Amino acid sequence: MSNIKLERNDIKVLSKALEWHATGASVCLITVIKTWGSSPRPVGAMMSITGDGMSIGSVSGGCIEEELLSKIVNNFPDSPSFYNYSSEEHKSLPCGGYVVLLVEPINNSRKWPEFLTKLKAFKNIFRFVNKEDPNDSDFKETEIAPEDSKENFIINYPPPWRILIIGSGDLSLSMFRLSSLMGYNVSICDPRKEFIKSWIDSNIMVDRMMPDDFINKQNCDSKTAIVALTHDPRIDDLAMIEALKTNAFYIGALGSVRTAKAREKRLIDHFDFTKKDINKIKAPIGVDFATKNVDEIALSVMAEITLVKNGVSVYTKRIERK
Repeated sequence: MSNIKLERNDIKVLSKALEWHATGASVCLITVIKTWGSSPRPVGAMMSITGDGMSIGSVSGGCIEEELLSKIVNNFPDSPSFYNYSSEEHKSLPCGGYVVLLVEPINNSRKWPEFLTKLKAFKNIFRFVNKEDPNDSDFKETEIAPEDSKENFIINYPPPWRILIIGSGDLSLSMFRLSSLMGYNVSICDPRKEFIKSWIDSNIMVDRMMPDDFINKQNCDSKTAIVALTHDPRIDDLAMIEALKTNAFYIGALGSVRTAKAREKRLIDHFDFTKKDINKIKAPIGVDFATKNVDEIALSVMAEITLVKNGVSVYTKRIERK
């Protein structure tokens, strides 16, 4: 598992496109530039196709990829152009909707490595593509969203959402791997020397700061999730106390209902938090998968984080095993 590169999908697609181009292959980058109605992939989604039929990424969740592959292999474009797909004209879009794609042959321009560097630095990038002339495109790093433009399509590549993990046990490692594959920027903290010594993946850095100092240093915003996974109140309480002071969209702590109630009493009795404050903490953490498997618990936590992130609620009912 440690040999898998944990990267955001747009970074992965553009990196592979430039890697193929460096070997002398003809390569196209395809980007979702505009959508209407039902669309399985968002604006900014990328796919890369080579002249000999290699591909990576997705722009429609499988609806039009095969047709795109055939088009590019049989008639490789020599300049940027727009491809339009609508459910009325293309049977390959059975769910409805309309998609505009930007198809660009990769060349030796310095803009491609520069664009990739910006993405890897997790900057807030806006790309501007002229509607009349797709050769005329540029990107800009800014925190302020540009106004709608009649001349350009505007694509935003924002910084990834973040997850701060407190604790360096087996569950933390599973959480790190899964959330990284989902495109999160993940950081781990654990001040306990004995746990850091037994940490099995030397490629993943664990910060040794105390959890309250660690969280305070991160400038947590509404795109940050904080999870405490040590099951040690001396560590997890410090994390929760500091987490409740932030704008994190998700705060969760490992443990049973009994553990959560005991924590609630400590935070109210000794740290002046209110019941309303404590209700911000998801505890017990995760969607109830009725499991004790570490990887399944990590999946249950990521499922809950995803639900909160996307503003979705779910009704769950445990199915009795026969």
